[in-house]
Amino acid sequence: MNLLEELKENQRRLDSGEIDKNEFEKRKKTILSQFASNSKEDKKTEPSHDVNQPKNTEFYDILQLKPDATDAEIRLSYRKLALKHHPDKNGGIETEEWNKLSNAYKILSDKNSRSLYDNYGSVNDSLAGKASFNPYVGGDSWQPYIGDLEIGLWMFSIMNNGSSPEINELTSNEQKEQRRAIRISNVVRYIRDKLSRFPKQDSSEFESFEESLLQEAQKLLSEPNGKELLSSLGGIYVSKAQAHLNRSFMSAISNKCSNIFNGVEFTVDLISGFLAVKTKGGNSTMKQEEINKVIWRLSRTEISSIARETCDKILNNDENDKDASHHLANSLLLLGKVWLEASKQSKM
Repeated sequence: MNLLEELKENQRRLDSGEIDKNEFEKRKKTILSQFASNSKEDKKTEPSHDVNQPKNTEFYDILQLKPDATDAEIRLSYRKLALKHHPDKNGGIETEEWNKLSNAYKILSDKNSRSLYDNYGSVNDSLAGKASFNPYVGGDSWQPYIGDLEIGLWMFSIMNNGSSPEINELTSNEQKEQRRAIRISNVVRYIRDKLSRFPKQDSSEFESFEESLLQEAQKLLSEPNGKELLSSLGGIYVSKAQAHLNRSFMSAISNKCSNIFNGVEFTVDLISGFLAVKTKGGNSTMKQEEINKVIWRLSRTEISSIARETCDKILNNDENDKDASHHLANSLLLLGKVWLEASKQSKM
């Protein structure tokens, strides 16, 4: 059992009368001590960045590091060097040293781009831009709610016949799982923090707060595919929140969908529709609105999967704190209803 499960089992034994309060405290202390001891051992044995000699060490040289530097060492070295080369130290002028330092840290502080750099000696900065579908699906306003879309990398790989070593690295199972975990964590943190600040519905400030939610919904509505996103995510939020409040949700239906690159079947007409965007000479035969619609249809399965998983993690994280869990569920329900109402009233 993990730490949380052991603590829950200890509490269960106390509540059922199997052990008394003294035994409970003794067991709790033992469990926490063992956990602390294991954590220290893990830190001692934590491997450094495991990599063969990189083809290019320029970025490591700029940060005054060795290729096996840990993430903590990269952050520390960057902070020290930034104090010397930051534009604020040079009258607001971005020097060449600062630009090199910033770029090196940008690459080495991200596990995906660092892996590419170590293995191939460079990172194609234009790749992320080419493969990103976020600008066509909600843009920056929706990114906190859906994360960085993965479908673009899949399409980019198809259109380049998987010939790029960089795209092959990015679409490996290990890299995909890592990105998904980070993506889910970021979305959960954002929505959870947002919901935790919702006032109670019987409070004096609730009416003005609800109005602010409506204003935000109108802003989201104006983004590409805003109406579709409000309707889809709003429906998921309402469904998940109601199921949680009714205590009728089933853990078996946890929507643990496989990664977007695995097992997702796209219909021929959708693929054909997207590929039709690329024509001879690079000219588009589709209007921007049509492109947005096609990309939304390609992305909605991925977005729905992320939304359901984030809801589950948000709502099921505070099972021991019933009041907090109840408040999050009610807040998520309210947010979903506001979004659904805004999408229904839209004439877009």
